[in-house]
Amino acid sequence: MDFVRFQSETISHTDLDYIDINAIVYQNGASVRIRISNDRLPSGSASLTKPTVASIYFDGSPPLSSTPTFNVAESSSGIEFEFGGSPGDLPGGSEIGFTADSNFTATPPPPKNGLNPGEFAYFDFAGSNYNSVVAGIYSGEVRFGVHVLQVGADAEDSVSLVTVVPEPSAALLGLIGVGSLLIRRRR
Repeated sequence: MDFVRFQSETISHTDLDYIDINAIVYQNGASVRIRISNDRLPSGSASLTKPTVASIYFDGSPPLSSTPTFNVAESSSGIEFEFGGSPGDLPGGSEIGFTADSNFTATPPPPKNGLNPGEFAYFDFAGSNYNSVVAGIYSGEVRFGVHVLQVGADAEDSVSLVTVVPEPSAALLGLIGVGSLLIRRRR
């Protein structure tokens, strides 16, 4: 799933073109696992520093049926997130009906410990049902949000991004890709 901007102060669309945050949802044993990644390195005038995901928010209880855990062992090394923190809700989220059921905040300083370009973080929801979570994503009941710092030409702005429902054809291609990857791994 891709994230799209819905709230920012003064950031132009050009500055946002250099931010590429993605989410992947899959079953992991008795848990639903969500991988959030900061996939594109900044270039051009996007930022003199690196756009950093400082906070990650989950909206969708149920079907995200438990308090999530940050899986530090399988996430990129050097990132540090703690459950809760401030702000407790996605900045600007109330404008679009986003109410966080849970959130994770990078330990200070966020530019060092947050999700920088090229990094990823795993969050596990024990006891959640994968099919219910996916149905919730398609209905808009389940959404993920991120708050990104160090955005814009002067790296002084921030932006809030929220997931969008993937098109059915794109989701099908993604599932086929994951299925072929799993088949290759088992051989």
